[in-house]
Amino acid sequence: MGRKRKGSTHLPERMYLHKGTYYLVNKDSKWLNLGKSLTSAIAEYHRLVPSQSSIKTMGELIDRYMVEISPTKAESTYKGEIQEAKLLRAAFGEMYPKDVTPVVIYEYMDFRSQTAPVRVNREVALLSHMFKKAMRWGLVESNPCRDIERNPERPRNRYVTDDELIAFKSIVPEWLSLYIDLKSLTGLRQTDMLSLRFDSFTEDGLLTSMSKTEKRTGKKYLFEWSDQLRATLGRIQQLPGKVKSLYLFSNRKGQPYTGDGFRSIWHNWMVKALEKELLSEKFQERDIRKKTASDVELEHAQLLLGHESVKTTIRNYRLLPIKVKPSK
Repeated sequence: MGRKRKGSTHLPERMYLHKGTYYLVNKDSKWLNLGKSLTSAIAEYHRLVPSQSSIKTMGELIDRYMVEISPTKAESTYKGEIQEAKLLRAAFGEMYPKDVTPVVIYEYMDFRSQTAPVRVNREVALLSHMFKKAMRWGLVESNPCRDIERNPERPRNRYVTDDELIAFKSIVPEWLSLYIDLKSLTGLRQTDMLSLRFDSFTEDGLLTSMSKTEKRTGKKYLFEWSDQLRATLGRIQQLPGKVKSLYLFSNRKGQPYTGDGFRSIWHNWMVKALEKELLSEKFQERDIRKKTASDVELEHAQLLLGHESVKTTIRNYRLLPIKVKPSK
């Protein structure tokens, strides 16, 4: 299997990914099978390799978080945190946790804000969660990030018109066109769209989970049958494919698209649409979610998106002008 650590640099020490399976190489150089699921593999790793309790530096704290906590999150979140953790480790790795004060964090923010004023907010959010876990582990007594003021952010306000959707759908493959139709009906995030399975169909509708909402509340969502939803899912069932898959949207091997793989496909077709002048401005897959939230009544939008607070829906997803009647 080889000893060079190439594609497994984000994994714990002596843990490797080989042909879809995770392994632990023990002190006798034996490869122990940890399974194919990253989450269960991490759990098995910690059963076999107990965590060190003598964490002293921020680098060790960051490493423990990235081994025990980050891999349990959604794939896209985990990949983002790998990059953010590298930056945090470079800045704070040699420090002791007690020396990371609000002043030190603001100095880091000032430096990063010169080139990445929005991105640094995510990095500080990750650092804050690391300290929360460190408090739970008994490594620190407080979280220095608690009262840190983040940089102001302007939400992305790209509203996709019906004509733009129609133009884009005219050039993409049928499966991607149906993906857009289904996302427009449900407002599901990309991660949840790519996780949809045919066994999610029930007598009452499409039963699925919203990854972020389910982790917070444990609730699933039932999209009740409508004529459009039934017709769209019916057409998806009839899509041609050499391999029968459990997933609504799958690659040639019948496996669901990865986030990176899907984004690459989307980008390539968007470039073609712009080159053919079908569109004058690009839009992202996630912009369709905001369009869905903007095109329905506010209460309906909040339910579709799984928001606990309507303020989140209004602040980040309602893009159309607010309609008001004149006084007279």
